[in-house]
Amino acid sequence: MQIIDLNLDHWNFFCPATGHKIQADGEEPNFTSSLKGVWVKETPNNPQIKDPCLQHAWNKFIVNFDEESNQDRNYAFKNGSQLDIDNIAIYGIDQLSRPTPSDIIIGSFDVSENGAWREATHRELNEINEDQAFLHDLCSDIDLNASVANDFLKNYNAPNWIAFYICSGTAAFNDSAYYIIDMNTTSE
Repeated sequence: MQIIDLNLDHWNFFCPATGHKIQADGEEPNFTSSLKGVWVKETPNNPQIKDPCLQHAWNKFIVNFDEESNQDRNYAFKNGSQLDIDNIAIYGIDQLSRPTPSDIIIGSFDVSENGAWREATHRELNEINEDQAFLHDLCSDIDLNASVANDFLKNYNAPNWIAFYICSGTAAFNDSAYYIIDMNTTSE
């Protein structure tokens, strides 16, 4: 599938095939017959998909992707406990350059303790954010070109479908989404 990048300072987007409104500032996507799916940057693994074939392909892709990329990390805390950690939320990555340990802040992560997963405590968050060696290893694992949605969409075979990748915002706040449009759709 072809992906077209659009950098806008608004969220007003109309279907190029039908002219119908797909998205407007402050509104939810308008699922016309031409809009087959939406992947939002904030929730890339949870797209809104209206086409059954696209949904089936996504379900198959994401299961394989999750199995390949899901890795727990073991961390030795100062109190002597060695715990598995996962679901690390990292802030401070601008996707323009390789982050350094001083660039990032870990906002949250999950900890496995006695076989049960829980959210990290403030003490655990502070300790990991002060551990430059751990942050260095974490930075080296970040693939700036990785995008689950992009990898899936560019390889999805759908003649006459186009993924419009819309990035809108300011230097302080950026948001983006993929809108999958069937260009063969006629005006409704």
